Amino acid sequence: MCETSLVQLPQCTLEFRAPRHSPCRRLAIEQYQLVPGKLYDLNDLSSLGADLVPSDSWKKLSICSREWAFYGPWRTGYQGGVFFSVRALGLSDPNSAINFLYPTALETDIHGFMTSYLGHAVYDKGMLASYYKGPVNWVPVTTLPVPAVQFDIEERYTSESRDRYASFPVAKNKLLSICFNYRQNCVGRQEKKDSRISPKPMLDLIENVTSSIRLIP
Repeated sequence: MCETSLVQLPQCTLEFRAPRHSPCRRLAIEQYQLVPGKLYDLNDLSSLGADLVPSDSWKKLSICSREWAFYGPWRTGYQGGVFFSVRALGLSDPNSAINFLYPTALETDIHGFMTSYLGHAVYDKGMLASYYKGPVNWVPVTTLPVPAVQFDIEERYTSESRDRYASFPVAKNKLLSICFNYRQNCVGRQEKKDSRISPKPMLDLIENVTSSIRLIP
């Protein structure tokens, strides 16, 4: 069952509808709970860590996370899961000339963050082959009062999981990043996994949550 969640930010309120935390019991994944009525101060950002962003060029504020497990028909068991997270992002060294509310600036800085966050990960150090591919499937989101986009990040050489992001500004120099990491509980290349366990129920849930996002002034 979905419930409405509100995130109080300095200049607006984020609203979205999503199921309650429901992880696979054997994986025992903890949620990061949203605090009702709390004002999330976007000036209180912290480092993502040198292992995630070696350049330390971006900082984050974790807001909430949940996990949703998916099960197949009787006696088929756990089929996969979706990990959902919401966090605010800002440059470690803010530039007063940058305004994320302009679409071109938003696009540039999303690319900049994803490069800082994932661009250093390589599959083959000798060949310097990038582990991730993206952003791909870049789609503008037109239901919000600010510029917003949805895009995917894919693994180039393995098929452990996939990521779908929705990103948009919530201040002149702050972004909100909503991420869905989804995976199927089987082995093989992605085409093989999709034929064995359809990702459609997971993608339907992701679409339902994404389409419910609202920004209230």
